[in-house]
Amino acid sequence: MDTRTGLFKLAGDRSVFGELRIAGRRSLLTLRNEKELPCGLDAGASVTGTLHDLQQVTLIDCVTAAAESKQRSASGVMYTLEVFPHLIVEGRRHVQPADACVAEIQFSFEDVAAIFYDFDAFGTLFNANPFIHEIVAATRANRNIEIGPEAQIAYFTGKILILEAETALGTISVRHNPSYSSGGPNGVKIDNTISVSITPPAALKIGEAVDRAHQLLRFFDLATGRRQTVPVLSMAVRHGEQSELLRVHWSHHPLREDESIGGGRRPHPGDMPLDGIHRQDEFVRVLKEWLETDAARHDARARFNELFARPWQYTVNGLVSAANMFDILPETAVPKEMPLTDEVVEPNVRAKSCFCH
Repeated sequence: MDTRTGLFKLAGDRSVFGELRIAGRRSLLTLRNEKELPCGLDAGASVTGTLHDLQQVTLIDCVTAAAESKQRSASGVMYTLEVFPHLIVEGRRHVQPADACVAEIQFSFEDVAAIFYDFDAFGTLFNANPFIHEIVAATRANRNIEIGPEAQIAYFTGKILILEAETALGTISVRHNPSYSSGGPNGVKIDNTISVSITPPAALKIGEAVDRAHQLLRFFDLATGRRQTVPVLSMAVRHGEQSELLRVHWSHHPLREDESIGGGRRPHPGDMPLDGIHRQDEFVRVLKEWLETDAARHDARARFNELFARPWQYTVNGLVSAANMFDILPETAVPKEMPLTDEVVEPNVRAKSCFCH
């Protein structure tokens, strides 16, 4: 949970002190003022604010969580209003929800390395004496560095782009994002995060961009065998010639609810039905075809995804929902009816005749 304070603008450019809690489904903006506040916000309203750390925030699709109340304090009456934001966009500028400004969506998820298990991208050479002299000379050219008998080398092979595919959502790219320190007496290391990005053919509104990320995440849920929890998205937003990266806090992000009953077990790379490293052609083909049919099969897949997020729970409602998934699939998703051959029909007719007599 992250709690921040700042000034937020209401109708008429009125600035009001507020406390913003960023905590997923428990996110809340609490506005406080000595003067009377509005009784509520219009459905789907947006609120902009400047936090005390000078970050600019835009709260999108807001809902009044608690009507205006007033409390007496030592300085008089204090009015409060609580607002729940579905999306919180944070960066160096505000955004307009109606503007098509998102040029790229980027995120990572818990089990991304299980699908893209690029084992050889990073490594360590422990017996590095045959190579260490040349490397040290290249990095410390003007200094005399003493080299001992236990030299070690940690490396990244340098290939950033793992995979790229043209899909119905746009260009989907998977990349390594290594970070490192320059080294010192405390040692040196290379950390890495694998990110997934969507570059749509045309700029999107913030809400549309979130929908596309959600669509792709459902594919990764299926590929990894469990729901992926992604509370924050990064979006490249264009303003004229300039572009900057904003963080989008997703209040109703996909949430896995089964950590205490087995859902917290990480999938092993060897158990993945798809391999984004060694069988990339197959991975890209499945990804493209899955996304191409997703609009027609969305309702059934979304219902499955909700059940998928709660494994180990076999309720009556869950069984009925699972059965209904097949009923709402389009005709193109099921095999066409094939006429039975005489070899199949004839025994069936004889069997019915025997039972009837």
